[in-house]
Amino acid sequence: MLSQFEYSVPSQVITQSKYNSQRNKDQYCSNIALKLNGKLANAQNCGRAWSNDHSNGLPWFSEVPTLLMGLCISHDQGQETPSYVVGTVCLDRHGLQTGYKLKIQKKSSFIARSVLKDITKSLTLLYEKSVGKAPQRVIVYRDGLSDGSFSEAEGEIQAVRQAFYDLNTTNSHARACSLCNKKGCLYCTPAITYVIAQNDHGIKMVPSNNSEGFQTRGAANVHSGTCLDHTITGGMQNLAVKDETLPPAYCFPTVARNTSVGFDFLLTAQGGLKGTSKPVYYRVLRNENLFFCGERDARTSLTRDKLEKLTYHLSFLYTTASKAPRSIPIVYYSKSLANQAMGWIATLTRIGRIGSEPTEDGDEVRFFRSDSENIQSDDLLPGFSVTSGNPKFPKFPFRPCGMICAMAKRG
Repeated sequence: MLSQFEYSVPSQVITQSKYNSQRNKDQYCSNIALKLNGKLANAQNCGRAWSNDHSNGLPWFSEVPTLLMGLCISHDQGQETPSYVVGTVCLDRHGLQTGYKLKIQKKSSFIARSVLKDITKSLTLLYEKSVGKAPQRVIVYRDGLSDGSFSEAEGEIQAVRQAFYDLNTTNSHARACSLCNKKGCLYCTPAITYVIAQNDHGIKMVPSNNSEGFQTRGAANVHSGTCLDHTITGGMQNLAVKDETLPPAYCFPTVARNTSVGFDFLLTAQGGLKGTSKPVYYRVLRNENLFFCGERDARTSLTRDKLEKLTYHLSFLYTTASKAPRSIPIVYYSKSLANQAMGWIATLTRIGRIGSEPTEDGDEVRFFRSDSENIQSDDLLPGFSVTSGNPKFPKFPFRPCGMICAMAKRG
């Protein structure tokens, strides 16, 4: 808590007992080095934990400036406890450098519009500082929504769109649009693809016979990268795309003219080590990037095949493991930070470092951080702030190259 909340210095814990218990000590040391490389990367050294086969950036993702954002919301126990919302953004075309934003809201399974607008604005400004360009399109992976909550996701999508419209208006380069009444639409904001990453479902994929899979301890599993995108995934439609005025004809590839097509798919990115691998169910609620492409710029249509491959490539960019985890890392990062904050906030509130007050409209609660001089700030994690930090390192949230390393001894 001190390293991240007070001093904004990355930390890594290494335990002697854990090292002694490893059968392959070289692999353990390799994983530690992987984590250190990931945590020491900053804007000055342009460091990356590793390189991949895509030297010019990830396919489709690196064609034009693309904002890739992961959202997660975590809840503490009890009715009166708040919810912790974290957004993570990729800051390079390889998807290896990331920035974060933490917000706290009233307990809810949905992200409040004001909270999501603030997160989107902060991460977009951070992206522009790092890349030097404004994003031309957006893809969001959202963790934690169930099937019965999809109708409420329209409010979250509109909050993301409103944030981009507000930024354009603030920067005085908003495009004239008479269709949206200053609320943001397909014409005056970047195209949005909104994907729900579902982990809690009852679907498992297994090979039809052992020769088509590989044998693990106790089960035969499908290979890493196995994807299912038909039959049982065909019922979900795009969310409300049909209700809006569609772009001009030149924006439409042939595959996009049928707007009722669904894009859901099941992906097993991980190679199973034990038991039966369980896939992640990616529910594509909205895919406007299918439309905006063609003759006038370098963008291509985000078809289902491209979205599946992009999701698979992103699964290998996790700085905590040398293999692909179950879900994509940008969602894992958000979930990890939200869970850490959940453990900190109770202590920080008790000592007066985190406070709260009702907003002017009374519908939301504003959480703020107080420093040693009792100066309030909406940036709850100073190390991940967009605007604050050491002037020598203007491209925050990248921290200076420094590491607090602690070795724990038994007892």
